[in-house]
Amino acid sequence: MVNEVRGGDNLHIKLRETVFSITRWVGSPPSVAVHTVAFIACFLAVAGGFVELDRMLLVLTTIVSLEAIILAIFVLISQNRTAKIDDLREEIHLQLNLISER
Repeated sequence: MVNEVRGGDNLHIKLRETVFSITRWVGSPPSVAVHTVAFIACFLAVAGGFVELDRMLLVLTTIVSLEAIILAIFVLISQNRTAKIDDLREEIHLQLNLISER
């Protein structure tokens, strides 16, 4: 039973690390460059006659919408983690202040 809990904890830790890695990457200049190149490629595909404009806009809108939903969830997870860390830091400062006043 203990191994199952630890295994679940390991999976939870790996998922959190993955979420934080993705959030960190999306907030970086290389991510902006990749997204810009992808958007330009979509419009060039239309200009080159490879894809119809309506179909490209439908697919692009769907992808961007799904990406926004997922990233919003990742940002909320990151904010929750930051809030927990801040709470722990405040608790430690309070304990240190109480100890130093003795």
